[in-house]
Amino acid sequence: MRTLLKFVAVTIFFAPLLSYSLVTNRELENKYADKILTLRQFYSGDHLRFDAHGELLGASPTGPWTMYGTLRVKEITFREGVVHIRGQRQFLFYDPEKKILRDVALVTKQDSAHKLFKVKKLDEWAEDEGVVDIEIDCGPSPELADTVYAVNQVFLSEDEPPRKVLPSFWAEWTPVGTAKAVSPLLPGETAYRVGQGISAPHPTYSPDPEYSDIARNVGYRDAIVVLWLIVDSTGVPDRVRIVKPAGLGLDEKAVDAVRTWKFDPAMSNGSPVPVQIKVEMTFKLY
Repeated sequence: MRTLLKFVAVTIFFAPLLSYSLVTNRELENKYADKILTLRQFYSGDHLRFDAHGELLGASPTGPWTMYGTLRVKEITFREGVVHIRGQRQFLFYDPEKKILRDVALVTKQDSAHKLFKVKKLDEWAEDEGVVDIEIDCGPSPELADTVYAVNQVFLSEDEPPRKVLPSFWAEWTPVGTAKAVSPLLPGETAYRVGQGISAPHPTYSPDPEYSDIARNVGYRDAIVVLWLIVDSTGVPDRVRIVKPAGLGLDEKAVDAVRTWKFDPAMSNGSPVPVQIKVEMTFKLY
């Protein structure tokens, strides 16, 4: 009996010291290596550290999800209770031929989309601009399930759709593929369309959108953003939605700009009425 009790005591004493070995780099690589992950908050810093609950330690500004929302895992390791991820951010632009959002880094010289950019070696540019190091504390004595939980507090899990963390104006758009833009109307709400006795609203204040720094740096030219919105009966734009994006942060610039616009409202039989309209914004570099 004494021998048995000693064995149990030793086992209990050493269990916490051995628990780190339950998480291996191979297991993390099998689960995450070369996967595309979506951050729950689009932090723009190039070195980010989180606690086990997904809270950022320190400070970092946030930015558009087409620049700071997703990354491809290049390396992932586990050391002393911390998951270390070296990622390559995806810089997403809209390919008008394929009608999808694509990663700039994957555009080759032979790709027809290459003509949209002034920078010639897009993969090298993206690699220089987009490296990000992320550390995630996993708590004391973590097992593999604990590390997965901690990672899922920083990134969306595999079964969570990107729209969960996207601003409402992105509606159903996702990093790959396309989806129909959602109507800006709420259930049971009515807004007219221009025509058949409904006059168009007339913009009285319509400043142009700014270029995002990333789009300017890569020489992204002749990009077009199409927005769908309601101009209410007082001439104020409301519930902006993206019909066709441009990516690389230009969509947010377009939305920010149109939200400041002012209109003489649409009219029906001499009375102002809300209408749905589309607005096209073109970004050009010279």
